[in-house]
Amino acid sequence: MSFLEPKFLPEHPDLQALALTEQISRDYLDVLREAIIPEIQKTYNLKLREVRLLLGLIYAGRPLSAAALSEFMRQDPATIARSSILLIGGDYVYTTPNLDDARIKNLHLTDKGKAAAEACRQAFDDALEQMSTFTELHNLPQSEEPLTVLKKLERRSSVLVILARRLTKRSKYI
Repeated sequence: MSFLEPKFLPEHPDLQALALTEQISRDYLDVLREAIIPEIQKTYNLKLREVRLLLGLIYAGRPLSAAALSEFMRQDPATIARSSILLIGGDYVYTTPNLDDARIKNLHLTDKGKAAAEACRQAFDDALEQMSTFTELHNLPQSEEPLTVLKKLERRSSVLVILARRLTKRSKYI
């Protein structure tokens, strides 16, 4: 288990949030890799990046273009494009033309894709339920408590992205 010690964190609170949330993200991805992906790979032959795309589409609740899904999930567009090609070939996802722009195709989950996404979500729920019985978790905050803080951090980081883009555009004209 690795913890980021306060004495090693950067001084600025936003940089501390970055370091901590990156570690949290890596930890949850490791949980997925260890507890969920092996089961999903046996049944559906999917890798983590494809599972993430399926879950992204199901959480979005509507068809999205690869670019919009990339933005929604804050993932590299090339990774989303590669994953969508594999998922289309595996009949997990299909495309339709975007009504606003004929150059763009929207990604939709097939029934097989919905089943795989639901299996992933269920496997994650089952794994977390099993892990909750371990005593190591009993003295830690419940997941709902830190979620409030994480939602605030997500809002702040979203605004910081917009401001960073604005700053970049401004510097081009100076």
